Amino acid sequence: MILTPDKAGEIKVKAVATDIGGNTSEKEITITVVDDRDTTPPVAEITSPNSGSELGFNIQIKGTADDETKFDSYTLSYRAQSEDEYHVFAEGSEAVTDDVLGTLDVSEFTAGTYDIRLTVKDAAGNVSYYGITLYIEVGTGTSSYALSGSIDSISLSEDKSQIDIKGSVNAEGNLDRYSLTYSLGGYGDKVTISEGTEEVTDGILGSINTSELSGGTYYLTLTATDTNGNSGTASASFGYTVGTSSIENENTGEIGKDSGKEEEGKEEGGGEEQKPETQDKPFSVSLSYSQAAIGTAVKVQVTLPSDIDESTLVIYKGEEEIASGTRKTEFTSAVSGKVRITAVGTDTAGEKRQVTAYCNLFNDKDKKAPVAEITSPAIDEALTEPVDITGSAYDETELDYWKLEYRMTDSYFSQKVQRK
Repeated sequence: MILTPDKAGEIKVKAVATDIGGNTSEKEITITVVDDRDTTPPVAEITSPNSGSELGFNIQIKGTADDETKFDSYTLSYRAQSEDEYHVFAEGSEAVTDDVLGTLDVSEFTAGTYDIRLTVKDAAGNVSYYGITLYIEVGTGTSSYALSGSIDSISLSEDKSQIDIKGSVNAEGNLDRYSLTYSLGGYGDKVTISEGTEEVTDGILGSINTSELSGGTYYLTLTATDTNGNSGTASASFGYTVGTSSIENENTGEIGKDSGKEEEGKEEGGGEEQKPETQDKPFSVSLSYSQAAIGTAVKVQVTLPSDIDESTLVIYKGEEEIASGTRKTEFTSAVSGKVRITAVGTDTAGEKRQVTAYCNLFNDKDKKAPVAEITSPAIDEALTEPVDITGSAYDETELDYWKLEYRMTDSYFSQKVQRK
């Protein structure tokens, strides 16, 4: 028997055998059928927050996970700078278009850089990826200080007896301790170079005796912890050659920025991960909610590039000024609708620059469904030429959006016509 599937999906096949004595046995298997005519990858995009943003609160990740033919699923995952594996924190089996994909809970995170990845799969097995990088600040509140640390230079002493690691560790008077370690090849046990409880500014963090080293690439990790138990790490690396007692390929780094290792651009079995490059920090504004019920406290945090000082910053809700001279604030609203948050700052050239973010606020006490109706053409009417679809889409309180779709009955293919 030859089975030729006519559409994608799962097919259950059962084989039953009976002998002349009436004894019966059976076996059932499930076959997954994919439509290999579909070679177009699905759409994967994160639109908020911006890559490179600084965050100190839980945040909704907004974007698109969709497919022009047949959508299957998506996942959102994160990994810390020091990790290789991603951890899934949100997933879905329904397509999402420029809406909330999931919420990133940073309450248990330590300060540092995190990669966020959106993975989207369609029914034909095509996969797309989209990645951003976020810097999670100390804690989830509005701390009055920042925990920072950096490895700025790696140099060989004149007599080649030691390698000096220079940098900084600072918590604005709130440092508890720091440690500097190394490991060969990034694997195995970490060897402690130095430890301290005093802040260091552009000084020697520690030194390695070269007699302890064999040839290879060494990875450095600077870990700083403040008096509140928050911590962050900075990574760096260098190559050492025994015969010539020389170092090469030094990579320095700081807490909150990737360093010391290369990022992979391709993911096994799928498309290329799109990840915007961030040299300087972007000028951006992030909101803890892209959509929320009226009365919800929405946190605001602005990420500043190096040429805009915090003292010049003014934050507006619509036309109303709600904060100045600070990167962090919050707001509430007693009415539903789209709220515009604008951050305006002055750069070192004296020019004003601004960035904007939006939050859709809804009335969670509104339990009445909106009206959706198609009045023309009539059901089961045969169409022989293009036709206008007329009808109604409205809500007594406030309509969020409407969309119009079509698909052939029992077809693998579907198509969105319009969305507003």
